[in-house]
Amino acid sequence: IARYELKDAQGRELSGRSADSEGLEVLNARNGIQGDSVLLISFERQPRVVSYTLDGTLINEHQINNPLNDIRNYVSENKSLEAIAYHAHYGLIIAPERPLKTDSEYLITLRTLDDKKWYFIPENKKYGSLVGLTTLADGRLLALERSFPGIMSGLTNSLHLLELSDPELTQSLLFTIRPSDGFLNDNFEGISWHQDK
Repeated sequence: IARYELKDAQGRELSGRSADSEGLEVLNARNGIQGDSVLLISFERQPRVVSYTLDGTLINEHQINNPLNDIRNYVSENKSLEAIAYHAHYGLIIAPERPLKTDSEYLITLRTLDDKKWYFIPENKKYGSLVGLTTLADGRLLALERSFPGIMSGLTNSLHLLELSDPELTQSLLFTIRPSDGFLNDNFEGISWHQDK
């Protein structure tokens, strides 16, 4: 339909390390007003959350008041800020792909921009990565986990249902698709809900 390059504050197309976009959330997507949607995009390598118009024009960069704002806190540049979702009660929720250096070896933190946090436990505690989040109409979240032990092992994808409260996260595993199930798994890195059913 259309393709637009993301731009920086000076209107130049993003390139190199600054262009590693990962997560996407769309505000005003279901309000019935055409053209007022805002893209919220998370980036790794240079971790940040930026709002864009639908044609890729930068609106503003959001302040991240928690450890996810510093690339030195991640296990690597390519395992940094990944998932993003908007929650009606908590606002923007962001998460790294893998646990931070200061966290447990397998717990992945979901954080608001002002550092309210919850701990997500991947199905595969050694190789599980959080690669996507989306908020359902009732406020619960779907979390997409990918595990990739190695080329010979193939990719495994798990879908989790998360319910946030203060201060806990309740999670349940909806399903897991493994290479042994006979499915050709792809490297899924995003998720969004389409209908209430």
